[in-house]
Amino acid sequence: MRKQTLVTALIALMFVLAVGLRLASFPNQNIDTHGYLNWYSQIETRGFAALADDFSVYTPPYLYLLWLATLVRGVLPPLTAIKLIPVLFDALSAFAVYKLVRLKFPQGQVPWLAAAGFLLLPTILLNSAYWGQIDSLYTSFLLLCVYFLLTERPAPAMLMLGLSLSIKAQAIFLFPFLAVLFLKKRIPWPTLLLPPLVFVVSILPAVWAGRPFMEALTIYLSQSGEFQQVSMHAPNLYSFAVGHPTWRQPIYLGGLTLTAVVLGSWILVYARRRFALTPRLVLLTALVSAALTPFLLPRMHDRYFYPADNLAYVLAFFAPSYWYVALGYQVISSLVYALFLFRMTDQQNQLFLLTAILLNTGMVVSLLVRQWLETRPESPAH
Repeated sequence: MRKQTLVTALIALMFVLAVGLRLASFPNQNIDTHGYLNWYSQIETRGFAALADDFSVYTPPYLYLLWLATLVRGVLPPLTAIKLIPVLFDALSAFAVYKLVRLKFPQGQVPWLAAAGFLLLPTILLNSAYWGQIDSLYTSFLLLCVYFLLTERPAPAMLMLGLSLSIKAQAIFLFPFLAVLFLKKRIPWPTLLLPPLVFVVSILPAVWAGRPFMEALTIYLSQSGEFQQVSMHAPNLYSFAVGHPTWRQPIYLGGLTLTAVVLGSWILVYARRRFALTPRLVLLTALVSAALTPFLLPRMHDRYFYPADNLAYVLAFFAPSYWYVALGYQVISSLVYALFLFRMTDQQNQLFLLTAILLNTGMVVSLLVRQWLETRPESPAH
């Protein structure tokens, strides 16, 4: 009884610390938060009607939340209101982590420890409360998507995927994993209609405000040409080629071809490979998808391994031998976050980026090897 009380006290302390660290992070500003403040100002001035214009690089669902944030002006400072959006989705992600880990530990306090620990992860804190980025929004729905698939509820899973996709195109990092489950008949084909339906519904309020329907519908196409560098400090091999603008287009097209070939082969191999769809192996497959896809794709950003950070953490509770992957992705993402968030010398930037690239390359190779070994018919993982 005493031990249970101590664990409960520890969990409560962790939650309080998570809240305190976020409050302490709110005042930090950077180039990105200046952009958010500008969008906030436009919506504050014009109200919901501002959503008729293409003044933001983000999709309408985030702008709806930003509009809601303007309604508390006078109560909360604009920067605090803006950062509260991703922080609230940190809470939703923590809930998803709790539900996922509860599948492994139906009794006891481990799921609560997992949720509290998740909120204290460096990349989770830095991404939302310190940086102000919104990766927690789309990733929280990806976590719920995986949870519903693990509990054999494909329709809610596809609804969650639709919500994720309506916020960020980076939801596609889970597509190879979903393709494997679809080919294994764990996702009925009619449920695949739900994600595009959710996306269309998500843009309707903006269309009602006056934004052209086709402009809102094709927002990801218009965003695709915004950044031309083959890598924006992403910890993948393309970061070695950022200094060669002449080769950007050939590298970009070659990267897309390589991605299609490798991911297509990976999908076919694991769709045909006979292995039990245990929670451990489903989570491992989801993690490989979330890690391999941005590793192969060009024009990735430093934050694009955020879903891998999340899934690696969850997998470690199902398979403790993967603790090094959960730790590794915290180190990898923190190193590349530092390039943007903290003032460092060029030499330090190069060292941090090179270290992150090498670590991530080793991590992806390790995951691919372990997935191959653990999905063999004689593997003890079954």
